[in-house]
Order: sequence, then structure tokens, then C-alpha cells
Amino acid sequence: MTGTEYDKIGDKYDGSFHLHTAILQQATILTHVGNVRGQNILDLGCGTGLYSRKFIEAGANKVVAVDISEAMVESARRQALVSGVSEFHVADASKPLHLGQFDLVLAAWILNYASNEAELLSMWHNIFESVKPGGRCVGIVPDLNQLPAGQSPREKTPRFGQSSELLNRVQGGVRVRTTLHAPTPMSFNHYIRDLAVHENYARKAGFSGIQWMSPVDPEIPGLDFASFVKNPLFRVFSVSRSISDG
Repeated sequence: MTGTEYDKIGDKYDGSFHLHTAILQQATILTHVGNVRGQNILDLGCGTGLYSRKFIEAGANKVVAVDISEAMVESARRQALVSGVSEFHVADASKPLHLGQFDLVLAAWILNYASNEAELLSMWHNIFESVKPGGRCVGIVPDLNQLPAGQSPREKTPRFGQSSELLNRVQGGVRVRTTLHAPTPMSFNHYIRDLAVHENYARKAGFSGIQWMSPVDPEIPGLDFASFVKNPLFRVFSVSRSISDG
């Protein structure tokens, strides 16, 4: 993994929050995360800290925010709502983290940066070790079905404010370049794997299985929610660690 692309983006990433894809993500994640009052939370792949701030606003006890990009972490630190309640680290989620255990781990758009099976398994292990017994992880991964069958390497599929260009096929999925069509467009390379691949590695890491969550309609004008449900760009999951693991 590398934070170079996101170091170049930095604060400009906040310009994507008004896109329909981002609004759909926020509605789905926050609904399925639910009440976080009093919880200790690890925001893994925090970006500029949007969800970290929302968790603090919702009464979380503490949020530890982690990202591979120094520019993203610096932006999240500057925008933090309450000094001393949020903690920030620049770290690679495919390497051992040793940040403790949490009631909730948010893993939003992090697993899609694993470039091979070893990195993917390491990320899932980090998530498992970071969830305390009785705790859970809510995460988000891109859905492979968003790419039409037979798509050529130069074709793009703009939907909900983003488009993805197929670069090459890899084991269990594809490598793509995704563009967010914000006021300042931004692009980055990542991987989209079959959902069954994530299910397999979640079990290898120690979880009993993945629950795929239903998307949530943010109910804003102009957003075609029925079209998204029919062919989603992403999927939100939840995994829990048994209390007996303690």
C-alpha cells in the first residue's frame, strides 16, 4: 500500500462529500453503526476524519483515527472537534497495528487497497485483533458487480458521482482506477474483489462470518436509490467477535 496518491489529494478530498456516492455511504454506515455513545472506536482508513468527527458528535468516548496518508491524517487532526478525545496515527493497515481493542472498528474503504492475498489477510487479522470480545466491525468495500461484463480497459461507468476504469484482472477480482467527480476531480487505483473473497478471509482471521447490510436511502432529491439497489457501487458489512474470545 502507499499513501502517495492521497497525500496529493489531502484536504481536497472533503470536496467529494456532497457526491451521491458519498451521501449513500454515510447514510448506510451511520445507520448500521447505530448508537456509539460511550464507545471506544478505531477509525481504520480515516481519511480526513469525517466519520471520526461524527462519532465524537454522537457521544463516543474516544476515537483513534488511522490512515496511511500523512496529509489525510493531518487534515483529520486539524478538523478534530474535541482535543484529547481523538487520537491520530499514520500507519499501514496491512502491517501490525498494536493500537489496542475497541468496541467498534470502522473499516471504510481500506480492504480494497490490499494488493495481494497476504495483505488482505493481514488487514483482516488487524481488524479481528482490534475488535474486543463482544465488539464488532462495520466496513465498506466496492462491489465487483458495478463493472459490466466484458468491459474494455478504457471504458468508464460514471454513476452517482464516480466512475471506474478497469486496469487489469487479478485473482478474485480486478484492479481499477476510480475517479470521484468532485469540484476538483480526484483519482486513485485500488482493487475490487468478489464478496466471497472477503467472506473467506474474514473467517481465516477469526470471525465466524460476514453479514452484508442493506443500503439505506438518504432520501435526497435527484438520487436514484432504486438504481443503486439494483446495481450497488459498494457493500457495507458487519462482523462481530464473540464474547467467548475473551
